[in-house]
Amino acid sequence: MPDSHFGCAGYHCYRVCRHTEYGLHSCGVRASIAKGTAQVYVATATYSDSTTQDVTNQVNWTSMLTDTATIDLNGQATSVNAGDTVIQAHFEGVDSNVADLTVVETSVVMWGESINGGNSSAVQAPLTNVQTIDSTGSAFAAVKADGTVVKWGNSDYGADSSVVQSQLISVQTICSTIGAFAALKTESSATN
Repeated sequence: MPDSHFGCAGYHCYRVCRHTEYGLHSCGVRASIAKGTAQVYVATATYSDSTTQDVTNQVNWTSMLTDTATIDLNGQATSVNAGDTVIQAHFEGVDSNVADLTVVETSVVMWGESINGGNSSAVQAPLTNVQTIDSTGSAFAAVKADGTVVKWGNSDYGADSSVVQSQLISVQTICSTIGAFAALKTESSATN
């Protein structure tokens, strides 16, 4: 049983709460993710001899409001609906600190010259659950939570992806030059 401290924290921010005679203290870990995306949590137990153990796959994970986000046995919280919930891990009779998780709806607003991507009315309906946006000189590409890509703007600057459209799935991120895009996919294959 961890008797010095035990905690869970977001993937990008690691903090541990101390387990003292007064119990666990909250570290104020907070994550905000878009609807349709996931956040990975890690649970680490620290024992009285100062040794640590990754117990992420051994704890019982809970989400206070499962209609906002669920969490699996591996510590991956998946957003369901906009709102706030609390993620916590339970290990050998000890409760971790709580990690606040906020799920938000995303929207895209643009302005400027239409030829340079300032008007997205043709693609506004699919511009939901957008994670990131990148641009070339006159075109935009938005990566959605489901790994698909929405493009708009000047076709000479990358808005026309008809040649590679079938490959634009499972996209993690997009990079651009002045006139072209490249997509990094989960299969580790690049599309240009």
